[in-house]
Amino acid sequence: MKKWIFGILCTLVVLLGVLVAGFFIAAESDEVVVMTMPDGAQQRLWMVDHNGHAWLRRGDGKGWITQIKDQPKITLTREGLSKSYRFELMSSGADRDRVNELTLVKYGLAERYLRTLGLNPEQATAVKLIRSEEHTS
Repeated sequence: MKKWIFGILCTLVVLLGVLVAGFFIAAESDEVVVMTMPDGAQQRLWMVDHNGHAWLRRGDGKGWITQIKDQPKITLTREGLSKSYRFELMSSGADRDRVNELTLVKYGLAERYLRTLGLNPEQATAVKLIRSEEHTS
């Protein structure tokens, strides 16, 4: 009986590991940019393009957004090039909704997985990136 329970527990742990690994593989399977935080730490993020601008999104309006909120600009590395951006935060509206749709299309399975785990696009904050004149390459 104990071997049977142990076998089930091992199977569940392996399945959980496969799901987590699958998520990370899916999350890195499309474009990922790197944002350098004000404290020098780096954050890997998904990016979509909409209305002539690149956009980031945070599912709950917390986390790294609270770190950049009072910053005049942020630095992102995309396709090996680092650039500075000004930005606008949008927690509602048509642009935010479109960024959610584009993220679902671009990142597919990984985005669906996040939504299954509780990411609510209605609580997301979209970050519109506005190209700064200053280069940080």
